Amino acid sequence: MSMTTDRPTLHFVLLALLTLRAQSGFDLSRTFTEVASHYWSARHSQIYPALARLEADGLVEHRREPSERGPERKVFSLTSGGRDALLGWAAEPADEAPLRDEQTVKALCYGLLPTEVALSQLREVRERHARRLEEYSTLEGQIASASSAAPPLPDPARLGILLTLRRGITFESGYVEWCDAATELLTTSDVAASRPRKATPGA
Repeated sequence: MSMTTDRPTLHFVLLALLTLRAQSGFDLSRTFTEVASHYWSARHSQIYPALARLEADGLVEHRREPSERGPERKVFSLTSGGRDALLGWAAEPADEAPLRDEQTVKALCYGLLPTEVALSQLREVRERHARRLEEYSTLEGQIASASSAAPPLPDPARLGILLTLRRGITFESGYVEWCDAATELLTTSDVAASRPRKATPGA
């Protein structure tokens, strides 16, 4: 396997998270959920095989430490080769992300649905994205305040987290704005006024 080209992106997510600090597989899974789940998805069961592959390729190494919960745990850290592979990959242009949004496909059909059905969906979608927006904004504030004393800019690892959080905040904010605009369009446009507001019984 190539050190960069043929390697799954999840491997680079884990390498990047290890720049924060040395971590066990359990710690990495928790860190992934906290700081990476808004831009990449992975199951807990994928992390340990990925770490094993990275170690076999010489990109991470582990040491054993006592654990309060039972047997010794493996704590992983980057090797110099792992850092080089990560930075080499990060310097390459990213592939264009495939655009798939099921909610937008549903919106394509809203002109055919009763208004209340469409509005109900939009309310649920807005609540979900508003909740994520609040979570990301809170986390951004916590990280920024922890880094605001000195130096004036956060260290490179924290800066990376802030950049990804800003991307998540921008996305969620945009989705909330779209829900509001769609709701207004459904309730005020001339086309909306000519459509039934409620589902017909038996339809």
